[in-house]
Amino acid sequence: MIKLKPARKDGLFSCYSVEKGEAILSGFGWEVIFRSCLPDGIYNLLNLPEDYASYPDRTFLTSYNPLFRIDSTNRDKIKAVIEYVSNDQSRMFLTGFAIDPIGSNAQIGSIVATDGKRMSYFSQDLKNELASTVIVNPTPQFLECIKEDCELLLSSDGKSIKLIGEDWEYYGLNLDVQFPNWKRVIPIGETLTKSFQIPAKKEMAEIVKNFNKYAKYYGKKAAASLFPDGKMLYNDGENLFEIGKMDFPPPEKIHFDINFLKAEAGSVVRFSEPNKATLLDCNGRMAVIMPCSDC
Repeated sequence: MIKLKPARKDGLFSCYSVEKGEAILSGFGWEVIFRSCLPDGIYNLLNLPEDYASYPDRTFLTSYNPLFRIDSTNRDKIKAVIEYVSNDQSRMFLTGFAIDPIGSNAQIGSIVATDGKRMSYFSQDLKNELASTVIVNPTPQFLECIKEDCELLLSSDGKSIKLIGEDWEYYGLNLDVQFPNWKRVIPIGETLTKSFQIPAKKEMAEIVKNFNKYAKYYGKKAAASLFPDGKMLYNDGENLFEIGKMDFPPPEKIHFDINFLKAEAGSVVRFSEPNKATLLDCNGRMAVIMPCSDC
């Protein structure tokens, strides 16, 4: 069963009783309906009017069409894409992940997110045609819900999504913003003639840890240059300092934010020129990392 925090007294969200054995947990732009059983600690909070008609906002009373199922086949890829969502609230168009129809085939979509410096995406078969791009708001409640197998549906007006679990339903308003033209920053695969593999997670974590210690000492951004002989150099603005040597020397010098590579340990990096975006093959999911101007 999904575990959500009970109703809070500060008004951020509240709990409404519908009838015995059913409850609604709601907040700004989302709500979860529990059916047949309630999460621990909810019963003693059901002290609001039990008349369902008194519920203040019925935004989600509309028809929904299924898009795809979230289960073990795509859950990890969805969660990995969401890691690329921006947390900068001044750039709201980047604070959600997009479901974008691919070309003329509206029953295949791309699940994509970007924070402006990096991007991740993968293709997903859809059960119904998608007329236009929708941007899903990955609230903490959404992230909790997709830990279980569920069906994702889109409202007929495209303004909200619905998740249906075994004994619960999640409703969330989509972001009413325009997603950027993300496809234009993807490097053309045929031109990416150079490649190397990022070390495994444990080894890469140690590399990044040592590098960030050095970067923190100089008070600079964690950006590095990696050279063909495996030397990793840090630029403090005046001089280049050797931080260490890696066992995965790339074909030539490449610039990157090393923390971005840490998140994709084990992936294959493909690139053509050091000052252009690199493409990462992450086992069924792709990622793009923009060149680091501070290197």
